[in-house]
Amino acid sequence: LVHQCQAVIRSMAAIRGVVPGAQLVQTEDIGRIFATGPLAGQAAYENERRWLSLDLLFGRVRPGHACWDEFLHEGIAAEALAEFWDVPCPDLVGVNHYLTSDRYLDPDRAGYPEHHWGGNGRDAYADAEAVRIPSLAAETGLSARIREVAARYDRPIAVTELHHGCTRDEQLRWLRDGWDEACALRAEGIDLRAITLWSLFGAVDWNSLLTARHGHYEPGAFDVRGPEPRPTALATAAASLVRAGHLGSAAIGGPGWWRRPERCYRSDERDAACSRSDWPLLLLVGGDTALADECRAVGFGRGWAVERVDPRDPAGTGRVGAAAAVLDASAIGPGRDLGDLAGRGEAAARRRRPFAFLSAADIFAGEPGSAHREGDPPQPGGAWGQRLAEAEATVRRHHADALVIRTGQLFGPASDPDEAPLAALDGGEIGPGTHSYLPDLLHVVLDLMIDRETGIRHLVNPGVAAGTTRPAPVRLDTDRGCLLPPLSSAAGRYGAAVADRPPEPTHLQAAE
Repeated sequence: LVHQCQAVIRSMAAIRGVVPGAQLVQTEDIGRIFATGPLAGQAAYENERRWLSLDLLFGRVRPGHACWDEFLHEGIAAEALAEFWDVPCPDLVGVNHYLTSDRYLDPDRAGYPEHHWGGNGRDAYADAEAVRIPSLAAETGLSARIREVAARYDRPIAVTELHHGCTRDEQLRWLRDGWDEACALRAEGIDLRAITLWSLFGAVDWNSLLTARHGHYEPGAFDVRGPEPRPTALATAAASLVRAGHLGSAAIGGPGWWRRPERCYRSDERDAACSRSDWPLLLLVGGDTALADECRAVGFGRGWAVERVDPRDPAGTGRVGAAAAVLDASAIGPGRDLGDLAGRGEAAARRRRPFAFLSAADIFAGEPGSAHREGDPPQPGGAWGQRLAEAEATVRRHHADALVIRTGQLFGPASDPDEAPLAALDGGEIGPGTHSYLPDLLHVVLDLMIDRETGIRHLVNPGVAAGTTRPAPVRLDTDRGCLLPPLSSAAGRYGAAVADRPPEPTHLQAAE
């Protein structure tokens, strides 16, 4: 740490030799450790240690500092620490704060996931996110940490990383909350200069702090998985903040998960009532039972209310105006009754509602195993494929900004194991065709609707058949960017969901 901070001050000295007015913005992740009584000493130690990089740069590590003796004990010469005493300190403190920055230490580990279990060599405890402990709500979060920084250093402050690696709506809510808190802090008299969206083009494996190499990509203001950077709703929100000081049309109603009862680890703390009156409404048109169930699960996890309507019911078209987004799955499930598809598209276009229509690979025919991309013209080989092609044309004719999603074979947690690609769990061959795992599909579709994405998208979990005895049907490829995780990942999560599922009742139990 001393070497890093020495590098900072010597680098700034060199820079100021060329640009005398250059300023140093020193960033640091700022969190606080909370603990129950037996671990109060551990929390106090960590809460002092968290300031060390800034304390060094501000020349505060001197005799009498809480960690002075510890530095000397570790073999760091007093002369090395004295190097910081008379140099220009940071001009501005950059606060990086995440939902995982504030921590809670609890010796009762039983109520927490095992990946939070740890200790200090003497005490065993869980090290969990403090935001999940409702009794700490008034003491956690960005505002509380910025007040600490302002009181300790009396320097201008910026929020230099305001990022949440989650779904698009939760990213927007985190930005909304951060902006609102920053405005309130400025009104208190705190010299808060700026908010930085980080990172502009997203991050890879940041959810593990780069300790694992999974290729997990989190979009930022732009999504770079396609042939060129694609603006997300965060880019729209940032532009609106600059122009008008609010998120504008990109705003998403309802509280973030960090303010909802289900964030809590303990079941007795999740019993608090949570009003859904301000949650945005996702209108689901049609679909089979599995799709509807998964849509509700995804919606609840993201703070969306989900209402399902029958495509044959004219009243369903009337509900379009009350929805924040419309997912038309009338081509999915038994019956495949599209109903008044044109009317729903027109209603959504008139009210400027995001509208997504779920189509399928049946729109293409051809040699077994042939791949088709979004720009390929439809080649329906049967009556249903022809009907799908006509439905897609109807949607785009009546809603010019609609999103048409072509999927592979759908499977989800409620799917029959005999019909899902379980071979991927053992690294074996995956069944013929192209697959789309429902949880992955629905999350991405909702993100794209929030981004106001338009046109045709092929959304499949990459990974197709090899060496099967049956000829594979046509498969979907993409030239707009692969947005779903690999099929092996989806199959693994499906397998875990199946393993946790309670056993099916016997015929006798079902009858009873």
